[in-house]
Amino acid sequence: MAVCIYMGVEGYRRQIPKLWAFFALSQILPISFAQNLFYLALIRSPHQSQAVATRPWISALLLIAYSFGISLAPQTAGTAALMPMIIAARLLLFAQLALVKIGTGSPSGGLAQQLQQPIASLGVILTARQAYSALQSYTPSEIIAALLGHPAVSSLGIDFLLSAFSCLTWMGVELPNDRRVSIKGEKDL
Repeated sequence: MAVCIYMGVEGYRRQIPKLWAFFALSQILPISFAQNLFYLALIRSPHQSQAVATRPWISALLLIAYSFGISLAPQTAGTAALMPMIIAARLLLFAQLALVKIGTGSPSGGLAQQLQQPIASLGVILTARQAYSALQSYTPSEIIAALLGHPAVSSLGIDFLLSAFSCLTWMGVELPNDRRVSIKGEKDL
C-alpha cells in the first residue's frame, strides 16, 4: 500500500508517462520489481513538478479496508472467501492511481514521503505483531522451516525485504537535499 500511494502521488507530481503501467506491473509481478522500475522512471524523468493533492479521507478509508481485509485473509484460507478477498485487496492497491488530484496542492515532493512513511511503519508494526504471535505458538526452527519450506511464502518474504531495502535506499538518496544526479552527456535529472 505504501508503494502504491507513493507511485500515485509522486508519479503524477513528476508527470511520469504511462503511470498506469507501473500499477499494472505491481499487480502481476513482485512489488519490489515494479517499485524499482518506478524509481528508475523517476531518475530518468526531467525534474519538473506538477501540483498535486491526495484525497486523504478516501485514502484513509481504503487503507483501513485494506488492512482489515489483509488481517482477515489467514482465516479465509481454504474457503471460497479467499479469492474474493485477494481480488478486493488488489483493487484497493490499484485504486491509489485514482486518488490524486492534479492541479491542486503543492508541487513539493514531501507529501508522497509523508504518506509513505507512516503506512510503511504500520506495515512494520503489523509484521512485528505477527512475528511475536508466531513466536508465542512455534519454536524458531519451526518458523524458519515454515518461511523457507514453501516457495510462495519465501518469495513473498524476500520481496518484502527487497521492497523495504529499496524504499530505505531511495529515501536516503532522495530526501537529504533533493539532489539531482548528473549523467555524462545528459541534462541534470
